[in-house]
Amino acid sequence: MKICPTCRTQYTDDTLQFCLQDGSLLIAPLPADTPTVAFDETPTVVRASDSQVTARATQPDVKAIPAFKKKRRRSVIVSVLVACATLILLFAGAAIGYWIYQHNRREVANNNSANTPNSKQSPGNVSGYFPSSTPHSTASPTSKPPMPPETPPETDQGSAKQAVSQSVYSWSSAAETGDLDSYMGKYADTVDYYNRSALSRSQVRNDKARAFSLYSSMRMTLSDLNVSVDETGTRATAEFDKEWDFRGKKNSSGKVRSQLRMKLDGGRWLITSERDTRVYYTN
Repeated sequence: MKICPTCRTQYTDDTLQFCLQDGSLLIAPLPADTPTVAFDETPTVVRASDSQVTARATQPDVKAIPAFKKKRRRSVIVSVLVACATLILLFAGAAIGYWIYQHNRREVANNNSANTPNSKQSPGNVSGYFPSSTPHSTASPTSKPPMPPETPPETDQGSAKQAVSQSVYSWSSAAETGDLDSYMGKYADTVDYYNRSALSRSQVRNDKARAFSLYSSMRMTLSDLNVSVDETGTRATAEFDKEWDFRGKKNSSGKVRSQLRMKLDGGRWLITSERDTRVYYTN
């Protein structure tokens, strides 16, 4: 369940990111927002007078509970507790055994994959597949010796990080100007969008359009930007603090730690994943 920090509207659909009433960023409910469960109070019992107690004590038809019934009840309770404890131990042992089995399977699979040559072409292998081992057939006098594989060019990490940083700031500027087309042009065809995986760009656009329609002025400030690029130079991750102040039919402001994952496609860095890793505050 999520809750709007501005109007306190609660939503059971965890896929929503913005409030449908005022466009504020939805957050998880705090413990104080959880409804309090009230338990029935114990009824007050009026104590009988001493004369009534004495009269009931002198009645001859009161029978004491035999001692063997009490012992039998205690034995049943002990037997039930022992059976429960035994079941818990059995389930715990089975869970531990299953975890050990799966762990061993993963280790064996990793060892097998490490010993098996990779037949797929890696992103950084621009020269194609590496040649297989030379066949043992006799070469004809006119055959040419196999050419050694070309070495992939080294990735310029500095230039790649600078290009990713420029793409992030361009993405933020497009949001401030309210240019939805330019803003969505920064996204790839498929995006992992917050807690939803593999959304199409049109689905992401629909969610962004709802927020854009609520505000006539959008200011976004980015700080503490940290960019990392993988060894192939085609994948990157950008993490930064995002502070916003939106004005319009409703006002919204806040600050979060955001993460964008990007890929190099046709010379452009496009967003493949967007999520917030930490919420500082929201208004």
